Amino acid sequence: MRLLASLVFAAVLAAPRPALPAPPPAGSLSPNLAESTRDRVHAALTLAQAEQSLAAGEKVETLRLRQRAWRWDRSAVDPLTEIVPLAFETGRVEEAVRYLLLDPHRADPALLRRTALYCSERGRDEDALRLYRLWQQAKQTATEEEEDDVTRFVLLLEVARLEHATGDAAAASDTYQKVQRRLLSDPPGSKLRERLEPMLGAGAGGLWEVLGVRHLAADELDRAESALEQLLDSPESEPRGWLRLAEVSAARGKATEAYERLRRCLSLGGSELRGEPYELLERLGEAMNDRDGFLLDLERLQAPDRPRAKLALAEAYAAAGDGDRAFALYRDLLTGPTEVAQPAAAWLIRRLGRRSRMIDLPALLGPIGNAFDSFDPLNDVLAGALEDRRSANRLLASLGRWRLEDKSVAELRAAAWLTRRAGRVELAQRLHDASIDKSPADEADWSLTWAVDLLLEDHADEAVAELRRGLAKQLWPSDWSQPHLYLSAALSMLDDYDGALAAARTAASLEPDSADLAARVAWVLQGADRDDDAIREFKQLIETFDDDPDPDTRQTLLDAQKTLSYLLLARGEPLVAAEWLERVLDEFPDEPGALNDLAYLWADRGEHLQRAKAMAQRAVAAEPDSAAYWDTLAWAEFKLGEAEAALATLDRAIELEGEPADGELLDHRGDILAALGRADEAADAWRLAAERMADASPDLAELVREKLARPKTD
Repeated sequence: MRLLASLVFAAVLAAPRPALPAPPPAGSLSPNLAESTRDRVHAALTLAQAEQSLAAGEKVETLRLRQRAWRWDRSAVDPLTEIVPLAFETGRVEEAVRYLLLDPHRADPALLRRTALYCSERGRDEDALRLYRLWQQAKQTATEEEEDDVTRFVLLLEVARLEHATGDAAAASDTYQKVQRRLLSDPPGSKLRERLEPMLGAGAGGLWEVLGVRHLAADELDRAESALEQLLDSPESEPRGWLRLAEVSAARGKATEAYERLRRCLSLGGSELRGEPYELLERLGEAMNDRDGFLLDLERLQAPDRPRAKLALAEAYAAAGDGDRAFALYRDLLTGPTEVAQPAAAWLIRRLGRRSRMIDLPALLGPIGNAFDSFDPLNDVLAGALEDRRSANRLLASLGRWRLEDKSVAELRAAAWLTRRAGRVELAQRLHDASIDKSPADEADWSLTWAVDLLLEDHADEAVAELRRGLAKQLWPSDWSQPHLYLSAALSMLDDYDGALAAARTAASLEPDSADLAARVAWVLQGADRDDDAIREFKQLIETFDDDPDPDTRQTLLDAQKTLSYLLLARGEPLVAAEWLERVLDEFPDEPGALNDLAYLWADRGEHLQRAKAMAQRAVAAEPDSAAYWDTLAWAEFKLGEAEAALATLDRAIELEGEPADGELLDHRGDILAALGRADEAADAWRLAAERMADASPDLAELVREKLARPKTD
């Protein structure tokens, strides 16, 4: 392969080099060559073009061309030496990491560690753990400078955290134990302890608690107890220590010992422990068959600084069937902190709904309104409570009779949310407006929140009115793009694409460095079926932001290029459409959607069939529940002459699709059955396909009917 590449390089580099040409189309080589040979030649030509780009100082283009050459022939380019460093050099860190992860075993320890840290910071725990483990292996044989104790143990803690986060509790416990043994062997005040102990927060005991809890998760109870006992040395951490030690005793099945330890915890206060002690107390009461004692303990624990104890008692009364006492406690909890007010409000609304007593809810709306900045956590509960239409209608009628001037802002806001969720948008708007009149200082925040909620609940007309009113009143800073972006979305829902386009352009002009906002203009044009304008806008978007290495921008451009490919294919430009998908795969070689789309495009045209099949298989492996991806794989197999395999694959697609099956899938099934000589079954599939396509795709339905008119062949 390298010989072939060298010959091509020599030919290209010896020639005059004016402007840089585009990479050669993949289908421009002689069809008489075997597919694998054509792939290798195409890779060599692309790699030669990369050399020209590098000589011209076009490093980003060089990077893309090397990626392209590697995709067509894995032996043509070494990603670790020819792609990863160049990606880092051009600031495209995500691309560097993506290609490094393809084969990280040969990377040097420093690069592995650097990349592991990056993945960890981005929340990619599995990738980070894999790289850290490879780094640990690699540095054993490398001459990398030895870290000091603190650095080494910080890295061990990170590996253990990742092991726990990825579900390997046993491995995490083993790794944490390495740190624990060393800490216990060091005297208090040592450099290692001073640096590590406060690292995970919660005072000096934070690290010890993490160690103990992680051991407990792995059922390593002796290790857990050894770590958690260290919490008892500090008054600050002692309550947590007794709580966790009680959990260890409970895990050992020693309920009485656990109960005594828990009482020690509760006697020390520990208000920051939230609901954990009371949940454990309930479990122990059940284990000891002493529910009365459990309730008595909770009643003794009631104090103003223990709202979680009151919540636990309310839950216990409710579980015991004492709804009246539970109701009284939950109602009082509405004035407590959000962590207890939220479950209290949910229980109260649910109970009133079950008892068809929603008419009693207005008395609670003031405390509910004061307790919540957003009512979203209560949406599902309210929806269930409103299912009794008779009870709901009585509630709504009572709210409609409210004297708004007599109500507080909190009551009005809660009532506005409730009536909007019940579908009474006109009444909801009146209540919202009244709340704004009473608290004009909050108008900017509440108006925008209200408009977004209307939009999310498909009340687009009302959302438009609210946003336009706010813009006219200049409620928001003039450089805010959000109101214009939301207005564009709402107008699109109303098919007012001219208005939506104007709002989208305004939003984009306010943040010219935002690819997301610029893309919104193109999406509006596509939604308006102005495909030529959308194509032009997508191309402008890609040209403007193509040099931006920001990961979010790259993701926006990925979506834009896939959509651009779709639009160009619909316009009858398959080669250009394929090129845009190739550009996606250059940067994101495992992107399932692009793999599938390009595989289908090629299979449908009878091009690169082995490559199309392999790409479809990768897409299916990435998203095995996608009927569309299985259909693409079936189509590639069919075009390769593997009709029996194609039929089985397509049936899997139809099974995933469910009823009614998509007309295109049925059309494909008819084609495959016909190729297998099963003419009657093919006709049945085509007939059903035409029926399914009749409304949405009449032209395609007519093409399918033409197949039915052909003479049957055995």
